[in-house]
Amino acid sequence: GLYKVQLNTMDKAGKAVTLEKLITVYDFDAPLPVKAIGWTYQDARTYEPGETAQLYAGSSLKNQPMLFEMERNGQLLYSKWIKRTELESLEYKIEEADRGNVHYHLSYAGLNRSYHKDGTFSVPWTNKMLQIEYLSFRDKLLPGQEEEWQVKLKGPKSEKVAAEMVAAMYDASLDAFASHNWYFNVFPSN
Repeated sequence: GLYKVQLNTMDKAGKAVTLEKLITVYDFDAPLPVKAIGWTYQDARTYEPGETAQLYAGSSLKNQPMLFEMERNGQLLYSKWIKRTELESLEYKIEEADRGNVHYHLSYAGLNRSYHKDGTFSVPWTNKMLQIEYLSFRDKLLPGQEEEWQVKLKGPKSEKVAAEMVAAMYDASLDAFASHNWYFNVFPSN
């Protein structure tokens, strides 16, 4: 069912602090935990190839048909009709081709309305992530001072890799005026 959890405490100044959160407690072998036309739960946030992603979907309406679709890079992988009142366990075997994410879509209608829910099974590029180890690093430099850093790069399984690196610097004190973020992602995300 649906529950409200309330946490009460005092901060350093002795002022009362309260946090309230709604949570849903459920059993996958029981009916839906709350009355809903469409209810879903994804078992994890990220996956690796070889793992099985599991999505639970259901409806409080009797024999509510739902269309479940899987999509990768804009291409429909498959679709399946679900027609149950209880929770339906939908499984998808994550493949190497799913790196960069794979998406699911649920479409259904009820009470004279149409509904659509999209979700993502996140499959990061962990097979291409490099481990960076600084063998020498100076964090305090003077203007115009020459410095040399040594960096060791390893692959995802600690193997040696051939790589090129571009380094850039900026004055972190400028963050007081505006934060700085490179927004740099070398791996595609679908």
